[in-house]
Amino acid sequence: SSLMALICGNNKNLNSIPDSIGNLTLLEKLSFNKCNLIQIPESIGNMSSLTQLTCYDNKLKSLPYCITSLTSLTELSIAKNQIVKLPDPIEEFSSLKILNCHSNQINLIPDNISNIKTLNKLNC
Repeated sequence: SSLMALICGNNKNLNSIPDSIGNLTLLEKLSFNKCNLIQIPESIGNMSSLTQLTCYDNKLKSLPYCITSLTSLTELSIAKNQIVKLPDPIEEFSSLKILNCHSNQINLIPDNISNIKTLNKLNC
C-alpha cells in the first residue's frame, strides 16, 4: 500500500489496533488520539518509515518493546494515558525531536534520554 498517513481519532469504540497495521511499511504518520486503546501491537516495529506516532488520550499502560526500533520516528506523543515507564533503551530513538508524555504515571525519566542528540522538546 502507498498510504502515507492514517489518522483515527475521537473514536471511543476503538480499543485495539489490528496486528496487520505493521504491513503498512510506507506509512509516515499514524495517529490514534482520543480513542480507548489499551495497547499498541508489536507489529508496529515493522513500520520503518514511521516519523510521527501520536496516541494521546487513550488507556495505554505500556508501549511495546519493539517501538524503539522505529529509528525514523521524529515525534512520539503518548500524553494522557496510564503509561508507567518509557521504552528502554530510549536512546534507540536516534531521530526523535519531540517526546510528549505528560499526564501519565511515569515517575522516572531515564538518564540515557540525554543520549538522544536530536531531542529538542520534552514534555513529561
